[in-house]
Amino acid sequence: MMLQGDTFLRRAVEILPNFEHKRRAVEISQQVESDMSLYLVTIIGMNAVVGIAVGAAMWLCGMGDPVLWGSLAFIFNFVPILGPLTGVALFVVAGLMRYDEVGQALLPGAIYLGIHFLEGELITPSLLARRFTLNPVAVILALIFWYWMWGVPGAVLAVPMLAITKIICDRVRPLKAVGHFLEGEISAAPRYMAAVLRGIRVGASPDWLVARLAAIGVRSISNVVDATNYMLHG
Repeated sequence: MMLQGDTFLRRAVEILPNFEHKRRAVEISQQVESDMSLYLVTIIGMNAVVGIAVGAAMWLCGMGDPVLWGSLAFIFNFVPILGPLTGVALFVVAGLMRYDEVGQALLPGAIYLGIHFLEGELITPSLLARRFTLNPVAVILALIFWYWMWGVPGAVLAVPMLAITKIICDRVRPLKAVGHFLEGEISAAPRYMAAVLRGIRVGASPDWLVARLAAIGVRSISNVVDATNYMLHG
């Protein structure tokens, strides 16, 4: 399906009833492609960094075979929640099998958990920002459902498919409530910006702005309000 994406889009555009629906379908398709490219590049890059960091940490801990441990960390990180939990359990068991002292045996698992927390809670969310902020409950449900359907490949693909669903729902007016449900908590902005504009006369918006707002389901009010709404939804 991914390889035949252009064919599906072309068929969808052909059967849609009017130009506005066709244009919106193309915009959604382009947005999904752009966002998913960013998502995949970011996730693969961060997982590679996690794998290298874990491999180096295991080598320093004397666990041996850092390439194996780094590769496992890289793979586990593709599955949210379940992957890191499995990784922590595996590293704890490996530590207990290698070391007699409990503190030293728990160290590999603690290091892996610390690296995952730093990446999963701080670095990756700041890189992906709002567009991929998903409801944790929805993520867990998606993981359970797709793992039940397809096994491990389904668990790996669960979050990208959920993100695609949210992107589509955010841009289709009847489905915006679903997109809002799928959205996770968003922290407040660390700073605010404002500007004072003088000499502006409040009146009707130009036709192109009215059309753009109508395409995303926003009613035109005035040129000042419409410009603000256009920037917020842009």
